[in-house]
Amino acid sequence: MKISTFIYIGLNLILFNLIKLESEALNHVIYAVCILGILSLGIAHGAIDNILYGARPGRNNTLFILKYLTIIALFAVAYLLVPNITFLLFFVVSAYHFGQSQFVDFNIPSKWLAKSLYLSWGLVVLLMGVALNKAELAPFNNEYFAEMASFSILIDHAYTFLVVSSAIFLITLVFAFSKSFLTTHELVRELYILALMALSFSVLPTLVAFSLYFVLLHSLKVISQEYEYCKRAFHMNSIMKFIKLFLPLTLASLAGMVVIIGALVFFNYSELIPFALLIMLSCITIPHSLVMEKFYGVKHAHST
Repeated sequence: MKISTFIYIGLNLILFNLIKLESEALNHVIYAVCILGILSLGIAHGAIDNILYGARPGRNNTLFILKYLTIIALFAVAYLLVPNITFLLFFVVSAYHFGQSQFVDFNIPSKWLAKSLYLSWGLVVLLMGVALNKAELAPFNNEYFAEMASFSILIDHAYTFLVVSSAIFLITLVFAFSKSFLTTHELVRELYILALMALSFSVLPTLVAFSLYFVLLHSLKVISQEYEYCKRAFHMNSIMKFIKLFLPLTLASLAGMVVIIGALVFFNYSELIPFALLIMLSCITIPHSLVMEKFYGVKHAHST
């Protein structure tokens, strides 16, 4: 078992007992730390997309940044024009990206099988978070996303979607195992991790459970994959040099988010912050997922 999984289990136990104390002040601290984790490591794991796309450290990346910002702007406009389709696209792309980072190190020669695993695994994770926390998420549906039918449908039919996604994932996983693309240990490990996440989403608030997964099991794993790439491609054996690569775009992303949220508060539109956060997260996720699709494709080609 990886150290990140041990930490994940340990923090789940610790946070469960802390939240049981029902201290409002303590809960605010926990939520603040979770948001900080998402905004730091969560953003950082996509902050060297320019290098993963093919640029060399220290080179001028103006053209890449312009393309990246264009995709972000187009997706933001899409939210204003066709919010339901845009939200569903964000949800599906996020699921695929989560599953891709989870299974990319497996040697699965069949592209359709690999992509089925990516998408179904990611959908199971996201839908568990929704289905097991419907009561907690319902107020957001009524207060912030009442006009977004796709969000309402997701909340109302989360269990049905979860059952269907789980069935597809299990069938795909068993088929991959039958073809010897997965070992027995790998099969059991993946099911064990999903069981841990289901338990986490069942006993912890949505934000806390998701941040534990997103930071510990996703972001750190992707960052380690990126570090191995930088060591191999640029002979970068210094952790500090690697960390410095993340700083410019991480700080720029955080500054942009602070400016937008600050503007909403200043102009008395605080009620729009949850929707704004969703849009910002979506806009960052889409170009990052496109970059990672190329990066993982090259990575997989080199490993096979």
